[in-house]
Amino acid sequence: MTTAQRVAIVPLDRDLVFDTDLRRIFVGNGSTMGGLSLSTDGLGMTWHGTYSGGHTYNINDIVPYNGSTYICILESNGNVPTNGTYWNVLAQGIDITNFMDKATYDPTSVGGDAFDMDNMVEGTNNKLVSATDKSNFHAPGSDNQDLSGLMVKASNLSDVVNVTTARNNILPSKTSNALKVLRVNSGETDYELVTMAGGNVVGPASSTDSAVARFDLTTGRVLKDSAVIIADTTGDITGGKYNTVAISGSSTPALSVSGTASISGSNTGDNSPNTSIAATKLDDFTTPDDNTDLNANTTNHGLLLKATQPASTFINVVAIGNGETVYSNKALFDSTAPSTQAFGDSAATGSAVIAARRDHKHAMPVAPSGGTPALVLGTTATAGSSSNFLRVDDTIVAFDATAPSTQAFGDSAVVGSATVAAHRDHKHAMPTNPSDASISVTDVTTNNASTSMHGFAPKAVAPAANVLNVVGIANGETVYTDKSIFDATAPTTQAFGDAASSGTSLIAAHRDHKHAMPTNPSDASISVTDVTTNNASTSMHGFAPKAVAPAANTLNVLGIANGETTIANKLILDASTTPSTQAYGDTATIGTSLVAAHADHKHAMPKSQNTPTAIWGDCVQSSSVVAGTVCYVRVPYSGTISSWYLIADVATTATMDVWKLNAALPTVGNTITAAAKPALTTATTATATTAGWSNTTVVVGDVFGFRLDTLTSGAPTSITLVLNVG
Repeated sequence: MTTAQRVAIVPLDRDLVFDTDLRRIFVGNGSTMGGLSLSTDGLGMTWHGTYSGGHTYNINDIVPYNGSTYICILESNGNVPTNGTYWNVLAQGIDITNFMDKATYDPTSVGGDAFDMDNMVEGTNNKLVSATDKSNFHAPGSDNQDLSGLMVKASNLSDVVNVTTARNNILPSKTSNALKVLRVNSGETDYELVTMAGGNVVGPASSTDSAVARFDLTTGRVLKDSAVIIADTTGDITGGKYNTVAISGSSTPALSVSGTASISGSNTGDNSPNTSIAATKLDDFTTPDDNTDLNANTTNHGLLLKATQPASTFINVVAIGNGETVYSNKALFDSTAPSTQAFGDSAATGSAVIAARRDHKHAMPVAPSGGTPALVLGTTATAGSSSNFLRVDDTIVAFDATAPSTQAFGDSAVVGSATVAAHRDHKHAMPTNPSDASISVTDVTTNNASTSMHGFAPKAVAPAANVLNVVGIANGETVYTDKSIFDATAPTTQAFGDAASSGTSLIAAHRDHKHAMPTNPSDASISVTDVTTNNASTSMHGFAPKAVAPAANTLNVLGIANGETTIANKLILDASTTPSTQAYGDTATIGTSLVAAHADHKHAMPKSQNTPTAIWGDCVQSSSVVAGTVCYVRVPYSGTISSWYLIADVATTATMDVWKLNAALPTVGNTITAAAKPALTTATTATATTAGWSNTTVVVGDVFGFRLDTLTSGAPTSITLVLNVG
């Protein structure tokens, strides 16, 4: 990190440094940086530089203003940082407005430099005088003034009457003509002259310009001239040699080598390697050529290729692609717009070798919106193509006002093809009941119904009192006839031990008939014990088993299960087993449990599919909405808020707060969004999770308040906040 990449903010006794490379803020003391690292992404602090009244600042944005540093605590546009409603002081600066008080330092309103002697006020002891009065102190004759205690604004020491005295008053006194230096004494209270250690350094009477100075002899005090010249501006060295390598000439120096080493070839040939020549660095060349033969490639290390200047807002990099053998200048970005995303797109790594900018945006499909339902009733399920969604309070056309058709005698049954449903209590118009006049009836039995054909019913025969005649046919007969279903015969007398029989009579018994019964046996005539030998079983009739009293809210009955041979007390209702939880789409099943359900039992049920999974806060008005508008919604279900979706009918910059209180209207004190309020930034839609919210639990009866906190751009007539509840 370089100094130019730091912006220092000093809060009280700490150093707060913002690193624009890492986008981090470090807190430290003096030269030590650490202790705290705050990300400027997401909800961290973001440095914005000089404050601008036309810029919209969000919470945690930081700006310098009038020597102090401020942090935004409420979204602001046009509110200066000294406005405490929107800003807090992050680091207090020093007010230097009256640091040089004009009344003290410029009493005559000269308006120039306050430290100009012409503008300074005369003191009590040491006096300052203006240039116009200067002549009073160095004019010749008897008017000379005592300069003791005065500091004179003079052009040079020659303007002072006694130069020697003035010089002695300024410099420490001389003690000898030895070479000395002026330094601050050890107590740092005054200046002093001290003799140089090591002796004097003496040079020649004359020297060559730009020649390198050399020591003469070994005393360390005598310098002498040399033949090595170093140019002032280029640093070129001429007139010297290193060992046996001599450099001569000025404009075209020649290089000669003595000894066993040799240099051969011309400007275009290859020179034999010469290990005795020192390596040449790139910065030894005055102007490198544009040759590419030494550039790095996949075979050899080499030089970096010549840079290509990119267009404005672009950057070129040196890179090599798959299948290439040499580096080349490649554009890191291009002007191709990112592709348009579609709902349901799978994640892909991509294959382009051009990078996307960090702040790039893909075009996104328009957020789905509600529309007029156009569902069609049919016999098979078919996927639609509309991108609109259904609102939970939409009305779907399932019926119309068309009267059902008129039925006719003999109509065949048909499934029908209409895409509109019939009301459950609908009626078809029916043909008029045929009258007697329209039917020709005689006493002829030729057309009566028989076992061989359909036909008329036989003529009715009126029965006696308490008797009912029916039209019937008995085994062996071929035609219907009137038959008495009841008669006056008394039922038989029953006896204990009678076997059940179906009977053979073709006469029915009256529903209220009674059989004559034997006399009821007395208790004394029945011998009952706790022995189960005579209990009823699958092999014989018998006694009922002894009753077992059930627990409260349960019921025991006598029963026998598959595989058992005797009747026993069975728990038909219990009070401990909870009915299973039903799910949408469950198939009806008979069940296998031998315990019955209470008539008033309840299964746990999933939330109704008609229960909305979102809480809507519509701020809709005939004209554009205004900040401060509040909408309230009561929730009839429970769940957890997982995310939000904010929609406006035009591009808008706004924030919305969410309040929640059970069974009462909430206020700003019931906010649940903390610092993570849903917001739009020059957009029509935005969505995010509820990370950072203080409360996301929803219970039945909760009342939500949706307040449009700020509206800094756009003029929407509708803003909707959707909370996704699971």
